[in-house]
Amino acid sequence: MGLVANARKGLGFAHFLYMQRVKGFDVPDRPHFDPLSTEPFIDRLRSSKLYLEFGSGGSTVVAAQLGIETITVESDRWFGRAVQAKIHPATTNTMLFIDLGLTRDWSYPVFKRQTPARRARWDEYTEAPRRHISKLGGRFPDLILVDGRFRMACALVCAQEAHRLGQSTTICVDDYGDKDWYRPLEYSLGTPELVGRMAIFSVHPDRPAPTQDVIERAKRDFR
Repeated sequence: MGLVANARKGLGFAHFLYMQRVKGFDVPDRPHFDPLSTEPFIDRLRSSKLYLEFGSGGSTVVAAQLGIETITVESDRWFGRAVQAKIHPATTNTMLFIDLGLTRDWSYPVFKRQTPARRARWDEYTEAPRRHISKLGGRFPDLILVDGRFRMACALVCAQEAHRLGQSTTICVDDYGDKDWYRPLEYSLGTPELVGRMAIFSVHPDRPAPTQDVIERAKRDFR
């Protein structure tokens, strides 16, 4: 990378840190989806009894307005706190903050070399919500939004846990339509319904669960 490109990248990161830690974030009122998938997703959310989302934002706001019991996994504690302030005093949301180390916009890790310490941090992104759900007495989210980091791993772990509990669920993966690297999900979860750029997987216990080796490989991909 040339000097000019490096300088631009550094300025972009500095601006992000200023927005994150000084100015603060403006949390949207609606999910940051494409127009074709927003309303169908909100329709599904309205009928949810227990909703899990990877990545907070407008979807969290809508869920709070609807009074939906929500588990949110968030890796940017500054943005997550802004979301909490916006939905306060919503008591239906449990936000799990996961420390991925230093991150830039959209919570992409700044340092990507896979050291043992970083792998342990990254594993928490999928394992923390699994532990939380294990304390719910057999209840499992009926709607799951995968819109943060480690999307392949998040979807696979959720499907594996649903299978273990004998539960059905719907897993929505945003940005699926234009991201070829998410396609291997179909080997484990089947063919999704495509609505705009979102993929909607219907997960049932009669389908074999994703294997642990597939999940472990996916945990190393933070996209």
